[in-house]
Amino acid sequence: MNRQVGIYEYGVSPYHLKPLKGLFNPGIGNNIVRNARMALFVLPPFAAYYSLSVWADKTYEKSLRKGGKTGGH
Repeated sequence: MNRQVGIYEYGVSPYHLKPLKGLFNPGIGNNIVRNARMALFVLPPFAAYYSLSVWADKTYEKSLRKGGKTGGH
């Protein structure tokens, strides 16, 4: 006789079946509003970093040129 130790059942959670449900119908407006609110927190630091990066690149490129050096012959 064979002895049965245990029965394992595997299934998929109903939360994993439709992860994007509601994204395209009523979710589009909600996502736009949510992203617009988050833009106030994300865009100013991004703009500051970008402008600093552009300035630093220009300064670095200028320092590589022979005529860009200051304070010497």
